[in-house]
Amino acid sequence: MQKKGFQYELVIYGSSANGLALRSNNSDLDLSLVIYNLPEFDSIKKRSDEYDKILNDILLEIDKNRAFSEKFNKSPVLTVAFGKQLSVKYIPFEVSIEVFINKLVDPYNTWLL
Repeated sequence: MQKKGFQYELVIYGSSANGLALRSNNSDLDLSLVIYNLPEFDSIKKRSDEYDKILNDILLEIDKNRAFSEKFNKSPVLTVAFGKQLSVKYIPFEVSIEVFINKLVDPYNTWLL
């Protein structure tokens, strides 16, 4: 991300952010990777391909450190109704982590509750 010169922040939202998370294995950690200076894309396919690349780069970063990588169950990047989703599970705490790119409405709604 930094190599590409992106300006970004990682925003937590959902029940883990507003304190409504259940104290069970059913809760997850929802994150939106908000990238402020993505270029305009002339097609949905090009934007989708760039999102795939960014999320797969995150998986590659996790895999660089074997001791760190072994603590995660990783799934391939998925195409979902509102974009791309990266899902990993942090094994020591049995927490599922879902990362989306530029998912903005849900983080705003989290703070309205």
